[in-house]
Order: sequence, then C-alpha cells, then structure tokens
Amino acid sequence: MIGRLRGLSPADSAAGAGLGLIAAGLAVMADALVQAAPSSDLSRLERLAYGLWRVRLEHGLTFTAGLALAAWALAAGARLGGWSPTAARLVAGLAYGLAVLAAAVLVASTYIALRGHVGSGFVAVDLSDRERVFTWLRQAVTAVGFGGVWLLAGARFGRLTAVAPEPLDEEEEPVPAVPAAPPPPGAVPVPLPPPGASPAMPPDPPPPAPPPPQIRHAPVTPAATVPGTESAGVTLSARARDVYRQRLAYSPRGRDAERLVERVEEAERAGRAEEAERLLAELEAL
Repeated sequence: MIGRLRGLSPADSAAGAGLGLIAAGLAVMADALVQAAPSSDLSRLERLAYGLWRVRLEHGLTFTAGLALAAWALAAGARLGGWSPTAARLVAGLAYGLAVLAAAVLVASTYIALRGHVGSGFVAVDLSDRERVFTWLRQAVTAVGFGGVWLLAGARFGRLTAVAPEPLDEEEEPVPAVPAAPPPPGAVPVPLPPPGASPAMPPDPPPPAPPPPQIRHAPVTPAATVPGTESAGVTLSARARDVYRQRLAYSPRGRDAERLVERVEEAERAGRAEEAERLLAELEAL
C-alpha cells in the first residue's frame, strides 16, 4: 500500500489531498448547521430562518481550501485511476450546493434583521439593534464572499469535466504501424544463386515475363515519421496525440494543444512532413 502511494504522481497526490479536505470541510459544515439549529418551540419556517441567522459560514474554509487544491490538481493532469471526471462532477455538485446554502443564509439574515425578532408570544426571541446590524453584516459579507467562490469553483469543475476527456493508458494506446510500400508494377523477383555456385558463373537468367496489364495505381504517400524512430513505426500524429494525452489534456492550454494535434494530422495526411514536424515542435513547447 505504501509502495503504491509512493508511485503516485504529484498531481494525483494533490488531488487526493484536496478531496480529503473537501470531505473534512463537509463534516465541519454539517456540525456547524447542527449547532446553529434552534429549539423546537418555534414554528418550522422560523426555526429554519433563525438557524440560518446563527450559522457561521466561516466553517467552510476547509472545504474551500480543498476545492482550490483539487481544481489545481485536476488541471495539472491528475487522473485518480480513471475516476477524475466522476470526481470533478461530484465536487462541482457539492460546490453548487454550498453556494445555494450561502444564498439562503443571506435571505434569512436579511429577513430577521428587518423583522427584529423571531417567533411570538412566550417563545419570541427579541434582537437588539446592535445585534441585528452586526450579525447581518457578518452574515451578508460571508454569504456573498463564500457563495461567489463556491459558485465559481462549481463552474470551474464543470468546465474540467466537459472539456478535458480522460486520457487512455499507455498500454491501451495502439501504435499505428507504417505500411510497407507496395512493389512497383511489373517487378520480377531476382532468384538467388544456389549454394556452392561460383560467383564468376551466374545462373542463367529466367525467361522474360509477359508484360503486365497497364493498371494505374493511385500515388501512395508514406506517412512521415519522427526522426530517429523509423524502426519503431511511430508517426508524427501518434507522437502528437501522446504528448497531448500525457501533458496537455488538463492544462489551461488544452484547446490550443488539441488544435495543434489536428493540424499535425492534416499536414501528415497531405504529405507535408516539414510542416508536421514544425507543428509537433510547437506542441511539445507548450
């Protein structure tokens, strides 16, 4: 187990730590909501409003720190064993949920501050002018601040889920092979001399083959290959897709990288090897 944890990439480690902080922050916020719940003598609506009046949104700092760390890790290429899209969707939903809670705190605090009391009769809770002003200011500032941050974080995680697809594993990626050039039409294989034959006396040439029919072949443009890797059969397109999946899929420049990959493939199909190599160099420099 410790060995597997040591083998995690920095982005995956940061994503795991961010998700842990998010879970801890949710527990802290749940405890704050329980502590702010008023007595059962009030009506249901007044209990809800008074509880939102008393809740402290500062307890969401741990959750917010986890959001920031997880967003950075996913943008840096964290994969979480293939679960990064699911984790991004889940965290986006949690962020939107707490943003709704912040809006409810703002509305309930404004309602109680304007009313000046909660309940009626023997169970009424009167609030002084000083308490009404300062409590409303605290609730309004924290609700607007934290609510805006959680709303932006939810939108950010939504973009990570929609734009950046999950890259394939290296062992699952098929490496395209360079097709062998077809023999020219009408070519006749030259037979090898039998073992022990003298090199000074070559064997008799074979009889001439009848002329082949005139068949027009479409020109075949061999796929350009990366210099130094002709034997491995790795094309420029495969190299570009590998660079995009390994480093640029979750980066802020992912869209530019995807367009460069498409231009490399188009140039390679058209036989423009020099242009394809130049575009691949631009992609690796991102």
